[in-house]
Amino acid sequence: EFVSAGKSLDKALKVQIRLHGGDHPETLLTRLAIAKLWVSEFLLEKAMKELTHILEVQTRIHGKKHPNITDTLETIGNIHALKGEFSSALDRYEQCFFMREKFLGIGHPQVASVLYNIANIHARDGKHERALRILTNVLLIRKETLGENHMDIARSLTSKGHSLVALGQMKEAMKCFSEGHDIIRRAVGGSHPAMANIHSNLGRLYLHKCDYNIAQRHLREALGIYEAFEFNEAHPDVVQTKETLKRLASQELLCV
Repeated sequence: EFVSAGKSLDKALKVQIRLHGGDHPETLLTRLAIAKLWVSEFLLEKAMKELTHILEVQTRIHGKKHPNITDTLETIGNIHALKGEFSSALDRYEQCFFMREKFLGIGHPQVASVLYNIANIHARDGKHERALRILTNVLLIRKETLGENHMDIARSLTSKGHSLVALGQMKEAMKCFSEGHDIIRRAVGGSHPAMANIHSNLGRLYLHKCDYNIAQRHLREALGIYEAFEFNEAHPDVVQTKETLKRLASQELLCV
């Protein structure tokens, strides 16, 4: 629904610019929403240019420590993460975390959101034990505030399972993936990008277990979903899934 959402936001933006100007706080929030859509469409440079301007104006209007700034900081962090700039992403996420914790308290879903992003950065940097500690807190906050069957619970379980696989804790990882799989299927069905992440992680798990055929099936299922949703070829999830598929043949030889 990105195209439909983009058209609606563009209409709203034109009205706001006419009434308030391009740098009014309410206009900036709409511009931020549009920039988030660009991130979803992997238009990263375009989004970063807009977000940099939004952050500059928000800082000038509200100061450096205002709740409105946190969403912009987190989105900029997301772009850095997608580009593999993990140090810059972590810096933005931590800025966002400290402000949200102060304004909202540690038990707020938006605090859990940025903690989740911080955990994923640590996981990508190979710091899986640290990622697991953070994700344990994320799951506690999200279950308390969102309930047991929310999509964000499934995403947290998927990330936790990923780190457990890296640490060789396959039984616990499988439990996380199974729980996440059930939540996603109930919420959005079996062909959602969140389900692709489950399949991709299950592929890596079965690869570790030398179950080559099952690993291949899950990885191809993930890739099919990404392609159906027209994920950009440079998207990290697509790249990682394709790279794992390419490694399958050589890994199979090692499993003999």
